Amino acid sequence: MPQVGKGEKIPLYLFVEDRNPSLFPRAKIKDPTGAVVGTVGMTSIGDGSYVNDALIMPDKDFVVAEYVVFDDAGFTIESVVHFPTAEVYEKDRSAEVLADSVIPQINQITPPGASIEVDFGQTELESEFDSEDVQADIDQESIESDISDNAISVEIDQDDIETEIKEC
Repeated sequence: MPQVGKGEKIPLYLFVEDRNPSLFPRAKIKDPTGAVVGTVGMTSIGDGSYVNDALIMPDKDFVVAEYVVFDDAGFTIESVVHFPTAEVYEKDRSAEVLADSVIPQINQITPPGASIEVDFGQTELESEFDSEDVQADIDQESIESDISDNAISVEIDQDDIETEIKEC
């Protein structure tokens, strides 16, 4: 099941087995409640492949893309050769898992009275204290931050989201 981060483009893709590049597929995106998030036409990129990335992943656990192929540009004649299909796009939670793993450890090494702001790309978390500011940008591979005169480096193993804190 493909994963898409909240706020990212949903990479809709449909392949028709007879490789017909002259069809008119349409994708209807629904959230877990069945509410329609959006409906878009698909663009042929040749060889029976059709794409569209105009829709943005909502803050839902998943969305379902329902693909229906039409024989006409007006989307009125549904294909009797190409049957409707569906694909589920799951919300990518890796930034949330990373945040849950890293923030408590950063809070342990942050001096009293400091403020820390961590940017996980799609997920932004903030812990506030009182006086000096500390910022860390996390690219899911490493974290570096300056705290007073001490530099602290946190390395993150993306495969199993384990963290290790080292004082430099």
